[in-house]
Amino acid sequence: MRQFMVQIAWTAVPLLLVVSAFFGFFSLTPWLDCKPLSELQQVIQESDPTIQDTLVPPPGTGCFTNGHGHISFHRHGLRWEEPVRFALHIAAMAIPFALLFLTVWLGNRMKPGDDTVTAEHVAVFLVSVVVSVASLSLVLSGN
Repeated sequence: MRQFMVQIAWTAVPLLLVVSAFFGFFSLTPWLDCKPLSELQQVIQESDPTIQDTLVPPPGTGCFTNGHGHISFHRHGLRWEEPVRFALHIAAMAIPFALLFLTVWLGNRMKPGDDTVTAEHVAVFLVSVVVSVASLSLVLSGN
């Protein structure tokens, strides 16, 4: 039974890390392409001048992105205006990926049928779960 629980844990943790890393990646992409609101008129003129009068940024907008002709406004500011928040989003993507590689590396070192769990296995498991939950809560909170 214990071996079965170890296998479940070493399957669930990488899946949780992959999910949190992808959420971190997709929350980071708007930061990378965000433009200051001062460039909005120029982008509108280049893409569709007919929407110039109707497109007004909502209050609290920090920047905008123009993806495939669709303009989206974002609450966060630009990378250089909010470096701490930007660094948190990079960490929300990079740390789960690093822990995923560590988990796979440690999992490959376990012998089939061996249910011995070392302190490093427990530490990586606990850190992975905590980092995944923190990463997902940062991303899903919209910060």
